[in-house]
Amino acid sequence: MIEVKPTKRLLYEFISNLRESDLLEFNELYKNSSLDEFYKVCLDENQDTYFLLTDNYLPLALGGAYSCSDFPNQASVWLLCTKYINKNKKELYKYIKNKIDFFKRKYNFLFNYIFKSNFSSLKWLKACGFSVLDTNRADYKLFYFGKGENCFDIRYFTR
Repeated sequence: MIEVKPTKRLLYEFISNLRESDLLEFNELYKNSSLDEFYKVCLDENQDTYFLLTDNYLPLALGGAYSCSDFPNQASVWLLCTKYINKNKKELYKYIKNKIDFFKRKYNFLFNYIFKSNFSSLKWLKACGFSVLDTNRADYKLFYFGKGENCFDIRYFTR
C-alpha cells in the first residue's frame, strides 16, 4: 500500500471504482459537485487527507479528518474505499487504525454519519473505539469519539 497526493486523474479513477456503499455516500455528499470541486476538498488545508494506492498503483482508499472551523478541536472523519479493498483489507485496516489513533491525539472529538446498512464499517468503527448512536436522520447512524468529560454535547447531533 502506498500513500500519495491525489491528482485529478487518480481521483477520477478512484470514483470510477468505488464500492457500491461508498458510491452511494459519495453521490449523497458530492452529487452537485464537479471533479474540480472534489479535488479542492481533498487538498483543503483544514483537512488531514490521505490517499492510498495498492502496490499495483490502483486507487484503494481516500480518507481523512476535516477540522470544524468553529471548533478546531473537533473533526469529521471520513473514508471511502474502492472495490480493491477486498484484496487489501488487513493492511488497510492496520493503516487506518494508525490514522484514527493519530486523529484521536490531535482532536478532542471525532464524528461522522454512516449509512445504517453499512454493517462492515459500523463493526470496524466500533473496533476503533467509536461509539454509535441512532439519530433523527432515518438512514444514518452517528459514530463519534470524544476524550474528556465535556468534549461536546452529543445532543447537538440528535435533534
